[in-house]
Parts: sequence; C-alpha cells; structure tokens
Amino acid sequence: YKRVRELDSTDSLDELQDDLLDRFGEFPDEVAHLLSIGEMKMNADRALVEKITKVDQTLIVSLSKIGTNKFSVEQLFSALSSTKLKATMGVEKEQMRIKLTIPAQTQEMVWIQELQSFIKALREERYQNQLQSQSQ
Repeated sequence: YKRVRELDSTDSLDELQDDLLDRFGEFPDEVAHLLSIGEMKMNADRALVEKITKVDQTLIVSLSKIGTNKFSVEQLFSALSSTKLKATMGVEKEQMRIKLTIPAQTQEMVWIQELQSFIKALREERYQNQLQSQSQ
C-alpha cells in the first residue's frame, strides 16, 4: 500500500507492477484495481485535484484553489473531451468543481476508467501549460 501511495511517475508504476509479477505471478483483479486507483491518485496530485467524491450517480472532482487559478476553461474542456461522461462545471467556495454524471446501469470499472481518463488528461493539460509558460 505504501508503494502504491508513493507512486510519482508511470515508470514507478511500471516498476511496481513488474515487481508484483516477479514475486507473485499474475495478480487478481483487486490488485489491478488498487494499482489503477494508485495511478489515478498520482495523476490527480499532479493535476492539482484536491478531492474526488462520488454522490449517487455523480462524481465530483474538486480542484485545489491553486488548480482553480492555473487551469483555463479551454484546458478543462480539452480534458473533458477524454471522457464520455456528461459534465458540468462551476466554482463553489473559490474552487472549481467538475461534476461527471454516471449513466444508470454503468459498471463500476467503466466509470472508474472514464474518471481515470479525465484525470490523466487534466494532468497532461497542466503539464502542457507548464511547458508553454517555460518557453515564454
């Protein structure tokens, strides 16, 4: 668990997966899910996401105050294009909140993958923003 939480790059994730395979062979779905959630947390940290919550059929992605100020609306829309989930955005208590609606009858792994795609795209948008700032 400690190594999963300390993931800081896709290389470290690959290394952990390789270590698990070497030690234990093929791992069960529960371990794959744990690694997937660890990757999402790593990406969320890099994307300045403060919190992700699920309320009924809605996922709420709350950016930190810094993240709220760093991302442009265009970047958020670009990241949202990576998911099929319907979204709404708004600022509440000085923080951007992106609400993703999970369609009825959607399997858990499907909406988790959709959320993971969005979080990864958000991280990539932040990284591109940093590159543009450095080149100016």
